[in-house]
Amino acid sequence: MAEPISPPAGRTELQHAVHRNERRTLVVLAAAAAVVLVLGLVIVLLAGLGVIGIVVVVVLAAVVAWLADRSAGRVAIAVTGARLAEGRDTQRLHNLTEGLCIADGLSKPTLYVVDDDALNAFTAGANPKHAVLVVTTGLLRTLNRVELEGVLAHELSHIKTLDSMSASVAVVALAGPVLLADVGRRPGAPLLARPAVVLGVLAPLAGWALRRAVDPRRELDADTAGVRITRYPPGLASALTKLRDGDTRVARAPRATAPLWFAEPVEDPRFGVHPPLDERIRILEAL
Repeated sequence: MAEPISPPAGRTELQHAVHRNERRTLVVLAAAAAVVLVLGLVIVLLAGLGVIGIVVVVVLAAVVAWLADRSAGRVAIAVTGARLAEGRDTQRLHNLTEGLCIADGLSKPTLYVVDDDALNAFTAGANPKHAVLVVTTGLLRTLNRVELEGVLAHELSHIKTLDSMSASVAVVALAGPVLLADVGRRPGAPLLARPAVVLGVLAPLAGWALRRAVDPRRELDADTAGVRITRYPPGLASALTKLRDGDTRVARAPRATAPLWFAEPVEDPRFGVHPPLDERIRILEAL
């Protein structure tokens, strides 16, 4: 029989997490706008474009920040090739998510599926009311009910604390060029995306920025918060064991989206932000 775990986090703890992620999001948006502003002003000064050029740059910086905030979820869905979770094979996904949302007082996110044998999932979106939750078909096929419930509870905790908002905004705002470059490399990529392949040289800088913009404890905290919802740590620990023994690499996952995923979806160490699966399993087994 599993040992009892700590009681659900109080309202004050949740509020602290929400405020922390709101501040983190604002810092990321300000940083993205500042980069555009500085680069734009340099170009304006070198080209001698005058006051009109400065106004255009300021407006562009504001637009970049606004788009990064509002388009985070849609961008993540588009670049991963996710589709709406429809059909009988996704009914269990819908049922478990609805039950967890009712238990934790959350609005049900829009559910999507990525057709991939990898075992993985992620959440994204500007706020809980417009959040998306994405799972791979491999995850749906491989995990049993309590394991899948553990993973879904983990992802829903990201939404509740606005952690998915801060992480998805960071991906769009700080790693946009690399994200576009990865999409541009795919066969049949849009013509507008292909020239962005050259922006792949920014990968080291984008990886560095993402590692500092994303909370390094986000996955460990979400593991703990998730089992507070399910009240069954062995379920999530068993899911993590299957991920460790399987494959979490997602073919259509651009490197820049790595922070969003439940486990590492790519092998590029520059974008690695997840703690080792063995460490996560050990912590859950100790609860």
